[in-house]
Amino acid sequence: MKEYFYKIQYKWLYLTQFFFAFGNSFIDIFGVVMLYKNGMPLYLILLLYGLRFGIMGLCSPLFLKVASKHGIASCTLLANLLRMAGIFMIQNGAENNLLLFLIVMSLPGALSNPIEDAISSQYVESEHRGRYNSMRNIARICGQALASVVVAWGIVSENNTLVLLLIAIAFVLDYFCTAIVDYKPQIMNKNVLKETIKYIFKSKNNYQAIYALRTNHVIERLFVPLYIYLVLQDFVAFTAVITVSLLIQIITVTLIRKVNRQKHKKNKPYCNHSKKFHNSNFPIYQKQNGNCIQ
Repeated sequence: MKEYFYKIQYKWLYLTQFFFAFGNSFIDIFGVVMLYKNGMPLYLILLLYGLRFGIMGLCSPLFLKVASKHGIASCTLLANLLRMAGIFMIQNGAENNLLLFLIVMSLPGALSNPIEDAISSQYVESEHRGRYNSMRNIARICGQALASVVVAWGIVSENNTLVLLLIAIAFVLDYFCTAIVDYKPQIMNKNVLKETIKYIFKSKNNYQAIYALRTNHVIERLFVPLYIYLVLQDFVAFTAVITVSLLIQIITVTLIRKVNRQKHKKNKPYCNHSKKFHNSNFPIYQKQNGNCIQ
C-alpha cells in the first residue's frame, strides 16, 4: 500500500477528492432532478446547461489568472462559495433569477476544473500514477455515494438547512486539504484569456470538434440521473439506484486495480531482464532511471 501513500501529499489529494465529491454531488447528481422537480421546464434546463458549459469554457483562463497570483487553494475557495450559492438557488427556485443562476453555475467549473491536474502533476510520481488514479476514483465515488444518501434523506425529510450545512462543511474541508498542498503555478503567456478566445473563435483545428464532443458527453452524463428519475417517478427509488450504481463502481475500480497489479507482477521480471540487457548493451541507458510502467 505504500505506493498509494508514497508522499504525504497523496493523502491530502485523496481527501480533497472525497470532500469535493461529497459537496458537489448535489449539483452533479441531484441538480437537474431538483430543477425538474421544482417545476423548471426540461427545455429551459437543457438551455441553461448548454450555456453553462459554453461560459465555463470561455472563462477557463480564470484559473491560471487567479492561481498564479493567489494560489490554487484560492480558486477552490471561490469556486466552492459559488457552488454553495448555486445549491441554495436550486433549493429555493433558480428560475427567479436565471442570469445569476447561470453565472454561479458556470464560474466554479472554470475556476476549479484544472485543479486536479495541476496539483497531481506537481506531486504524483509518474510510476505511481496508475495507483493514484484508482485510489482517487475510489475516494471520489465514496464521497458521491455517501452524499447521495445524506442528500436524499434531507430532501425526503424536508430538512434542506441541514443538507446545506453538511455540504458547506464538506466544501470547507475540501479547501483546507487543498490549502495544505497549495502552490502558485507559473504562466508563460500573460494574455492567456485573449489567446484562448482567439483560439476558440478564429483557429481551425480538429481539437475543437473533440472538445465539443467532450462537452456534449459531460452534459449528457449530467442528465442521466434525470432520465432515471423520469422512468422511476419515485425519489427514494431513484436515490437507491444511484447509490447502488456508485457502490458497483467502487467494486469495478477495485477489481481493475487488482488485475493490473497482478499483470504488473508477472511483467516485472521481464522488465528487469530487459533493463539489464539495455544497460549491458547500450551504455547510454545506464545514465537514465528507466522504470517499468506501474
